Amino acid sequence: MPTTRFSIREARRSADGPAAVAPAAEAPGVAPIRPTEAFGELLSRTAPRWGPALLALLVVVLAVGLLRRSSPPPAEAGPVPVGREIAAPETAVAAPLVATPDPCAATRPLLRLIAEQEQQGKYLLAASNAETGLTQPDVCPPDRDQLAQKAVAGRLQALWAESIRPDDRDAQEHAVDVYREAVALADRYAVPAAGRPGLQVVADRAYQGGQFLLAKHAVDQLLETNPASADRPLLRRYYASLRNLGLALSGAASATAKDEGLALLVAADMIDQKYRLEQGEATRDLVTALGPDRAHWPAPAPSPLLAPSDRPGRGRVAGG
Repeated sequence: MPTTRFSIREARRSADGPAAVAPAAEAPGVAPIRPTEAFGELLSRTAPRWGPALLALLVVVLAVGLLRRSSPPPAEAGPVPVGREIAAPETAVAAPLVATPDPCAATRPLLRLIAEQEQQGKYLLAASNAETGLTQPDVCPPDRDQLAQKAVAGRLQALWAESIRPDDRDAQEHAVDVYREAVALADRYAVPAAGRPGLQVVADRAYQGGQFLLAKHAVDQLLETNPASADRPLLRRYYASLRNLGLALSGAASATAKDEGLALLVAADMIDQKYRLEQGEATRDLVTALGPDRAHWPAPAPSPLLAPSDRPGRGRVAGG
């Protein structure tokens, strides 16, 4: 006889014969689905559990349908008439850039021509072209100033390029007239001081060209406007201009030119004595022409350095 529990159990099973397989336990509250049951019965049995989910799904489907019905249908493109082009959409087009005209452009060729003439030494022609340009009504202010300066400088450069004989009284006077015209032109067009030669420069350039009357005229103006400029080099140059011009004119055939020349020599001699320049040439010239007695010498030529009442000193020249 079996003695163990397992042996006893096995003995009972063999005695009873093959037992039927017990059906699987069903979930509480849910009946097992049989293959023979209809779908409607299945739905009725499962409705209590899926009802809320189906209801929510139904609501979503209805809402989507209503939204599609409420939105207007997309507009259909109508047929394009034959022979008619479709207008392209308008786009903003930037206005083309228009270059601002240069008001000074018309004068540039003339300025280049004047510069070339100056380089070639044609100063009078350059000055004439500059003055012609100044008469044009459409000249811009910067070019007008430049043309005015070139007109003044060209006149003076043309004047200083000439050499004048000291005894040519007409040529000496003409040089002074040309200088005065240049100054008047500079005043008319308001040429600044930087665009004009100084009086000292005028005197030096005129002296180098033998234009002694112009050199005297420039120094006279300088001494009248600025007496403090009367330093020793300027006084020597002034004295030399008076003496050279006086000597040349004192030998002229014309009595008027001769008298002017002697007066210039007397002025040179008095300035030499007054400022102790120790030159002596004018004194020797007067002694040669009039003798050593100063009482026979004429009155000096006008000068800012001499008073109108100044007369040659009495007595004879030492050594005369």
